[in-house]
Amino acid sequence: MQKGHYNFLDKILHRLALQNTAFAEMSFDLNLRLYKHEIANVSPLQHIFIAGLARSGTTILMRQLYDTVRYRSLTYQDMPFVLAPNIWQKFSSSSHKSYEQSERMHGDGIKISPDSPEALEEVFWRIFTGSEYIKKDRLIPYHVSQEIIAKFRQYVSLIILSGKTDAKFYLSKNNNNILRLPAIRKAFPSALILVPFRNPLTHANSLFYQHKLFIKLQNQNQFTRKYMDWLGHFEFGSGHKIFDFGNQSSKNQNIDDFNYWLDLWINTYDGIRNTASKDVHFICYEDLCKNKDVWKNISHLAGIEKTPVHNFILREKEIVEDIDKNKLDKAFILYESLRNKT
Repeated sequence: MQKGHYNFLDKILHRLALQNTAFAEMSFDLNLRLYKHEIANVSPLQHIFIAGLARSGTTILMRQLYDTVRYRSLTYQDMPFVLAPNIWQKFSSSSHKSYEQSERMHGDGIKISPDSPEALEEVFWRIFTGSEYIKKDRLIPYHVSQEIIAKFRQYVSLIILSGKTDAKFYLSKNNNNILRLPAIRKAFPSALILVPFRNPLTHANSLFYQHKLFIKLQNQNQFTRKYMDWLGHFEFGSGHKIFDFGNQSSKNQNIDDFNYWLDLWINTYDGIRNTASKDVHFICYEDLCKNKDVWKNISHLAGIEKTPVHNFILREKEIVEDIDKNKLDKAFILYESLRNKT
């Protein structure tokens, strides 16, 4: 999300398309009805799904793959009618906004523009299954029905169809997919599922920093909070919700304590490790930055061996918080366990 690019009309359209569930469902149904005859069977193809805890390198990894022009992802051009990408492409093509890249609100050096791919598919899951996994203060794993899985296949096919290039594969970066990995596998049996993770100490520090940053931003602009909630982004800020795999030790802790975020890291990745199938690939971001063979292996798995090696960069902020040594030791045992799975 960028600062300063949402006027009054933009906000009205976002509220209509994203907050109003009935309208969102209607837009999906209308889009499907108009383009159903063009839907292809994309289920057997090797699409890529990237999912992990926020701040784990998911965006950088997605962008490197997206730059191959092999994949179609939802972009900011698809906002706000992300459930009707084909219709919206027709109506908005002549009025697409044109502005230079600017740094996203996270303040992490990553620049975005209308053409930047983003985690927008979560709107689909929130609209059609939100009550099953979005709870008052947490997000929980859940079983996705065959009906919704079939609908998601149609949605992915329509997204690919709406692309401006000849890309035939879908690329998703959606952290909430860690709650429904079995459903992703059922929908696309050949999909490549990547779960990035980072050094727990620097990762928890990044999450804590982002939480404080977005609390400030959301207090200054209420639309920012609504926008994140509509997109299903509950990772930090005033709308924060934990991923609850039934192993929570952080739910009664002070969210303004650094160790809360360290616990969140432990509980989330322990939950993923215990629920992910063996064909899910864990990606250590430190290793990705330091060892070119890690990217080469990802390229090989994706069938894009000729892709140049990206210069993945580690960014670490100074840690000034008191750290619970027992939690830290537990986190690094899990970290090494995940590295052994890569």
